[in-house]
Amino acid sequence: MVQASVAFCGHMYAYLLLYMLMKRTALFLKEEQLEKLQTLSDKTGAPIAELVRRAIDAYLLSRKKELK
Repeated sequence: MVQASVAFCGHMYAYLLLYMLMKRTALFLKEEQLEKLQTLSDKTGAPIAELVRRAIDAYLLSRKKELK
């Protein structure tokens, strides 16, 4: 039981650390976009927020010359 508690605390610490490094934002999505993201989320197990972050990273990478 102690080992499970330590693992849980470690997991929660990592989650809180990541949460602190991120900023909360809101965005509006078309219904079709959200439905497709939900389908991907269901199939991959990744939360919609993670899928959106990955999409933003891919977009920013494709525009990196403009960000310099």
